[in-house]
Amino acid sequence: MVPIESPTEPAPPTGLGTHRNEYYELVVTSIDQQDSRVKLGFTIENHSSRDMKLLCHLQDTLLKDEHGTTWHQGVEENREGLCTRGIELSPRRKGRAILAFRATSDAAATQFTLHFHEKLPRQDASFTIDRLTLAPTPIPVEPTP
Repeated sequence: MVPIESPTEPAPPTGLGTHRNEYYELVVTSIDQQDSRVKLGFTIENHSSRDMKLLCHLQDTLLKDEHGTTWHQGVEENREGLCTRGIELSPRRKGRAILAFRATSDAAATQFTLHFHEKLPRQDASFTIDRLTLAPTPIPVEPTP
């Protein structure tokens, strides 16, 4: 008798949030906040059989926090970014990118939704990645005398 093995599914990508389509997979790998500024780190993997460029709309790619505050990108912080120059990837290759967002006021947010609006490769396509949560900041422990 031969044991029958159940088919194995690919492991889910590690990260804080993911979007995948026929061209690429975008994984949010980090989220950092300092005052009224949030930076998201990404890996992008080209899943197509051709060279691909990913480019997003600077003004329409934004974060919204759990309080409804909208965090926008500024040109000065994203000059070399995914929404100004984009990222070009060969087939089956990965790249990294960072997007920086600012709130108009000091917002005490811990959970975000990314609203991503593409220019390339899918013109005017958009998607969201929900529940991007900041890791709790460790509280320094005072040594006991």
